[in-house]
Amino acid sequence: MLRKRSATKKNSSGWNIKTILLESFFILLAVLLALLLNEWNNDRNNQKLVNQILESAKQEISENLEIVSQTLEYRSELLNNMRGGTNVIQRFRDFTELTDVNFNEKEALQAFLNEIFLSEGMLDLTGNELIRAPDDGYWMQLHNITAKLNLDGNDLVIYGPGNVQLRPAYVSNVVWTTANASNVLIHMDFNTLTELSDIYSTQESYSEIRLEALNILYSAQGSILPVLEDMFWLEQELKAKYTAFLDRDRF
Repeated sequence: MLRKRSATKKNSSGWNIKTILLESFFILLAVLLALLLNEWNNDRNNQKLVNQILESAKQEISENLEIVSQTLEYRSELLNNMRGGTNVIQRFRDFTELTDVNFNEKEALQAFLNEIFLSEGMLDLTGNELIRAPDDGYWMQLHNITAKLNLDGNDLVIYGPGNVQLRPAYVSNVVWTTANASNVLIHMDFNTLTELSDIYSTQESYSEIRLEALNILYSAQGSILPVLEDMFWLEQELKAKYTAFLDRDRF
């Protein structure tokens, strides 16, 4: 009888251990499955956020492309005029018909210009002598720039690097800023992240050169032409990078 009880106790202990191990296994399996499911769900949500950011970036970059393309047309024309000396600072329409001033009489012309400029609250040209140019026009100093005075039909026109309308491209970076603030970028494909980072870094450089150009225009200090050349180059870079991003097969 003692042996039978001992064997029964032993069998009972073995069964309890097996039961505990089996239950522990299922508990561990359930925990692992829960963790895997949670991770899968997180990955899915993160990918969903990444896709939303990419769609928003696509829209923002598409709008920026349109803005930059329009700006490039103006910038190209402006630079061509400034390089060729045909940028108009001031135009006096119907000068030859509305005034008795003879363009070839330098003293009378200078007196006319000084009167007009003073009446409009502009530059006092007293003592600023007109210098005859080889093409029968005149050279003159306006502030710290050299301008050219000539007739264009009946109009008296002053040409030079002044009176520049900057018309910069005001491009948006809202999507990039939002993505950075929400930590979505850590879940993004590396190549896409690198490309977006390069685009928005170029935009930042463009914003800096735009501020430099505005400072030169408002302070009338320094030459605006080299800065406009830099703006033109960056605008071309942005257009190329925008186009390349939108052409990628990722959407």
